[in-house]
Amino acid sequence: MGGHIIGIHAADLIHEVSNAIAQGQTVQALSHLVHTHPTLSEVLDEAFKRAAASLA
Repeated sequence: MGGHIIGIHAADLIHEVSNAIAQGQTVQALSHLVHTHPTLSEVLDEAFKRAAASLA
């Protein structure tokens, strides 16, 4: 897995992707994580869920 985050809030989001890569997590596992609301990390929550659905 890899990830690119581009934009004004990239520094707020990249930690979640880098931790997932470091831990070797699957996109399916990431799609089941809990994300606080309302935060910018919900963008990643939606991305993980859509990626997992596309693999099913």
